Amino acid sequence: MSWRLAGSGGRLRLMNELLEKLQGFQSRLLLAIHGIADADLRRTEGEGKWSIFDVIAHLDDLELVTSVRIRTALATPGMPVPPLAQEEWVARVHRESLAELLEAFWFHRRHNLQLLRALTEEEWAIAGIHPEYGARTILELITKIEGHEEKHLRQIERIKSTLGLTASEAPDVSGVTFGRINGKMYSPGEGVRVHELWSDGLRRALEVVFDPGAQWPGLDYHVPGPEAVYVLRGDFDDGANVHHTGAFIHHPAGSSHSPRSTEGCALFVYYPEG
Repeated sequence: MSWRLAGSGGRLRLMNELLEKLQGFQSRLLLAIHGIADADLRRTEGEGKWSIFDVIAHLDDLELVTSVRIRTALATPGMPVPPLAQEEWVARVHRESLAELLEAFWFHRRHNLQLLRALTEEEWAIAGIHPEYGARTILELITKIEGHEEKHLRQIERIKSTLGLTASEAPDVSGVTFGRINGKMYSPGEGVRVHELWSDGLRRALEVVFDPGAQWPGLDYHVPGPEAVYVLRGDFDDGANVHHTGAFIHHPAGSSHSPRSTEGCALFVYYPEG
């Protein structure tokens, strides 16, 4: 991994170590709650205290606010960064499932890591005015985040101990959904058949079959999200390159192609964001 961070001193090492810890936190969080039932994750530790779900909701809230704080400091150095009314946010904001909450947290974390990895050492030293702690550099803000989430990971372990909960080492397929060709089929053009395998909101998984010589009509736009294609068999011509059995192709959001097949092909197509 190449990061545009200048210098080689102790601060650079600290920044690199810090980003590695932030990168790895989601996995540690998931392993800490692996196999625990959703209802148990929503049980509070006691009167007026949080549940494990509440702790995770708070971590997501802080990651979202941190995103704004970093960008505020970069855009307007020395200006106040927004506060977080943590109790109110946890109590009144979250209506999503645990899976949706975890996905949101990881999205916000990835978004922040992408920006932090692009900062120069000088930019890490830019400060904003924290509502509680006063002037804090981006490095100080992010260092505090790392310590803060370690504290909450310990809190999760304490809640588990209080409620008699343990993470399971057994396989957990409770949230897994399954798909297969279910009879739903449509044809966008002659010789092209699209079979729905699975869908969940905007996300979809499809099998797309081209007869020999078939051409997708017009441009196939990848909107709003990317398209991932695995060639199950045959030849897949995306208008620029010909891909054969076993090839994987990632088309970023906003790209397009005009696919066809000379010999005929079958594709597994996945849209992670619609």
